[in-house]
Amino acid sequence: MENIVIGLLAHVDRGKTSLSESLLFESGQISKKGRVDYGDSHLDHDELERKKGITIYAKSVYFSRGNKRFFLLDTPGHREFSGEMERALQVLDYGILLLDAKEGIGKREKELWTLAKEAGLPLFLFVNKMDLFQGDKEEILEDLKRNFPGENILDFHLFQRDLFQDDLFQDDLSRGELFQKGFFQNDSFQNDFPEKNPAQCEFLESIALSDLESTEEYLETGSLRLSTVVESIEKRQLMPLFFGSALQQEGIGAFLEALSALTVMRKAEKRKEEAGEDGTGRDGTGREREEKREEKREEKREEKNEEKREVKPVRDKSEKAGFIYKITHDEKGRRIAKGRLFKGSLALREEWIEGEKLTELRMEQGERYDEISLVEPGMLFSCPVSEKVNQGYFPEEAGNKAEENGFFRLKLTIEGDDILRYAREISAIAKEFPEWKLHIEEESRTVLLNSLGNLQRELMKNIFQKRTGKELEFSAPELVYGEGPRKEAYGRAVIESPGHYFGIFIRLSPLSYTLSEKEEILQKEEIPKSEGRKAGGLLSISEKSSLKKDWISLLQNEWKDLDLRGPAFSGPFTDYRIEILETEWTESRSYYMDLKGALWEALNMAKNNAGLRLYSPVFSYAIRTEQDTTGQILQEIERLSGKQEELSMEEGKVLLKGRMPGESLPEFLEILQRRGIDADYHFSHFAEMEEEKERKVFIERMGDAEDWEALFYGREEAEWIENGLLPKKKEKKEKTGEFISDIELEEIFLKTFGPIRNRGQEALLSEQKLVLSKEKEEKQREARAQYERKWSPGKKEILLVDGYNFMFAKNDLKELATEDLMAGREKVVQLLSEYAVFYDKEVYLIFDAYHVKGNQGSRKQLGKNLELIFTKEGESADFTLTKLAKDFSEKGRRVSVVTSDQAVQVQAFSGKGVSRYSSREFFVILEDMRKQISEMDLS
Repeated sequence: MENIVIGLLAHVDRGKTSLSESLLFESGQISKKGRVDYGDSHLDHDELERKKGITIYAKSVYFSRGNKRFFLLDTPGHREFSGEMERALQVLDYGILLLDAKEGIGKREKELWTLAKEAGLPLFLFVNKMDLFQGDKEEILEDLKRNFPGENILDFHLFQRDLFQDDLFQDDLSRGELFQKGFFQNDSFQNDFPEKNPAQCEFLESIALSDLESTEEYLETGSLRLSTVVESIEKRQLMPLFFGSALQQEGIGAFLEALSALTVMRKAEKRKEEAGEDGTGRDGTGREREEKREEKREEKREEKNEEKREVKPVRDKSEKAGFIYKITHDEKGRRIAKGRLFKGSLALREEWIEGEKLTELRMEQGERYDEISLVEPGMLFSCPVSEKVNQGYFPEEAGNKAEENGFFRLKLTIEGDDILRYAREISAIAKEFPEWKLHIEEESRTVLLNSLGNLQRELMKNIFQKRTGKELEFSAPELVYGEGPRKEAYGRAVIESPGHYFGIFIRLSPLSYTLSEKEEILQKEEIPKSEGRKAGGLLSISEKSSLKKDWISLLQNEWKDLDLRGPAFSGPFTDYRIEILETEWTESRSYYMDLKGALWEALNMAKNNAGLRLYSPVFSYAIRTEQDTTGQILQEIERLSGKQEELSMEEGKVLLKGRMPGESLPEFLEILQRRGIDADYHFSHFAEMEEEKERKVFIERMGDAEDWEALFYGREEAEWIENGLLPKKKEKKEKTGEFISDIELEEIFLKTFGPIRNRGQEALLSEQKLVLSKEKEEKQREARAQYERKWSPGKKEILLVDGYNFMFAKNDLKELATEDLMAGREKVVQLLSEYAVFYDKEVYLIFDAYHVKGNQGSRKQLGKNLELIFTKEGESADFTLTKLAKDFSEKGRRVSVVTSDQAVQVQAFSGKGVSRYSSREFFVILEDMRKQISEMDLS
């Protein structure tokens, strides 16, 4: 059975939910239609959805027609929930673009069309509410062609399945050849092609003009195969158009019949059909002959394509692939993933993602769901998942990219309570709605998110109140400024460890230039040609750096996609030029990752020294309004320091285009919203700010001058800048051949070998040091033995872990923590909780918090054997870890320490009876533990 997923795409109040109810009713899946206005529809079952009468969450239902199972995915229509809809596009085979006969084509319909086009999604168009429309269908068709020029939109009200040939004849046999072979002498074949009236012939001719292949087939055979039409729709060369009324059930039967005939499972791998199923739906005396001819044609196609085939490895039957488009919670509070399987199959109790077993499988049916034991390719499914499963492709692909950050942020608070107490709930909501960019900023210990629309805020308050019983409060929107260097500054870094070495010297400077200089840079450096400057800067590499060509290429390519953030308010770092002036590396010990690490350290040093400039974001706007309100809007634009650039007429309305400073945009949008005017806006460029305005922003957000003046003006740089990365190597003196005196010889000797020393006496002292070293080692051995004797077997062993050191020692944890520090910490806690229980040890997990001003430190017991410790201000994790190790060992406890910090290593082996694991060594222990757990018989 083919599993086909079709999505409903529409603006608010176009009748999406009504259409889904009508299709379900027509298919026989439900016996009674629900209505949005009655609050009893099968899809809008959320309390807020029924209250507002709109779709907020993407939800699915399914029904079957013949050998096809259809999943109907209802997506949100409101622009504020566009992120939910865009993720759903990834799992669709086809889309139904729903239009309102009276409202026509608006801006939102154009946006949806563009999104579908960018995703390569084939579309069916359904014009709803025809019972309320007094005009002619031709008016609507002309409006569609005017708004979507170059698209082949065709009225399909004449569609009947028997107008088309079933796939009885293949491309390699023309109609003339079939006549010669006698295929049309039998009455049963002639009856397959009834006479067509002129309107039907014209309809077929219109379809045949969709593409060259269809035209050639029609000219040769006088008809079209159904599969030819299906292929044209798949390629978006044909968009079938239907008319009807979902509420009155008009035109729904014909629309459903067309969907059943003209759709196939596109995105998922198709399984082999059972014997006897050809998908044509034909019965009668010619059945056996059709099957034989189909087999011969298949053999012929195989022979023709044999030479073109590449030898491919046999695919592992267990290989699976799919996409998770939604993470939510069920009635039991469990995390539920909703997705589609593209390849392979999923069965209960099997591991589908590393470390993740399927304990339950569901097929969503509106408000309820059906439990299943197997997911086949193409099916939509849902299942309970752990915290490590997130939205996106599985297995994970590099193509998953984060969405662009917004330029307005909100701060969340709870009156009379600490919002950070609900960090787990905040993290869960952030994963369910990634487009909101909800996150906890560690340094300021605040909860921030992108600016939301009114409906989004109401939804978030509703979700948070249900899960915590607390009422969220939103701050006023805070503008995100661009940040760049104020003056020229230098940075250097040397990375040196066993097997690794890299030194680098860079210059960071503001990217400021005159108009003529700008044109020159545009030609050489390819900066976008726009008024002002987009976010970003330039990276240049001096010839003196002597870097490898492949390193240079990699670095420049990665830099284009790098999202650098400013040091003050985490805004985009922009208008900068970084020059790599000098490097020092060796062939045997230097790697590309060493170059990146050194460059990052040097850049941070240079940013601290360069001071900081702020840049205000400027936005482009486009507004459609009535003529009588145009004057008032223009006055508001002038008052808010906007710049009106274009004024034109479009379909009887005035179209205004221009630019608005970011500081004024929220007020401007609020004014338009009160007037019921919709505006489209997007980021245009960054503009320079006056120093007085910059200082005002710093004072408002950072308070006393002590806190921000060093950041604003930059720090004084050291004298080493004059000498570059390292002292210059001394040039060799050439031999002159002249007589050299004894004094000159002694000077040369001293320069070559250093001062004259008593080597014998030094050797004796060295031997004495060796003896002392052995004595010290013996004393340490005795001290450890003493602690061993002191240790009491009845007490649990202690494990002390440097949290951040451990977290950033493994790549997958480091990447997770880079994106979401809270999620990284939760993952570390999960791993150590398992360790504490499995080995029955007391585990103390220690995190640095010494940069947080006024922080008194905290300790939290997590379960029986795990304690979480945050250090107080001015106290590092190393200090706390060493102190605890000393205290516990003196009490006779056996202590182990997990850290890769060299200073702690020295103290851990200084006769205190403390053993040490590096972070990498401890990861091996954890992997061995998980292996033992998986091999345990839990039955």
